[in-house]
Amino acid sequence: MGVVYSRDGVYTEDEFSILRERAGGDRMDVSAAKGVPNRVREIRMARRWTLEKLETECGLTNGFISEIERGLKSPTIRSCQALARALGVSVEELFPNGAME
Repeated sequence: MGVVYSRDGVYTEDEFSILRERAGGDRMDVSAAKGVPNRVREIRMARRWTLEKLETECGLTNGFISEIERGLKSPTIRSCQALARALGVSVEELFPNGAME
């Protein structure tokens, strides 16, 4: 499997294809990102991490992470990648049951 280098980072070809299909520019399509807030919070809480710990690990501000978790902000492709990397999951795992299929 090859990799794709974009301004947002390095992706597998499959990840990049899926993300680009769901993106509206650099923002995730609202319907695609709909379950992300619950998944981010669920994974963070399972690790017993505070917002501050996730902020340290992923480089996003805890205010922005909180807004994502509450569904007030739609995450960018870059922020999904940063969150997934910090939480130790794939980007696809941030989406509930097949939302990226």
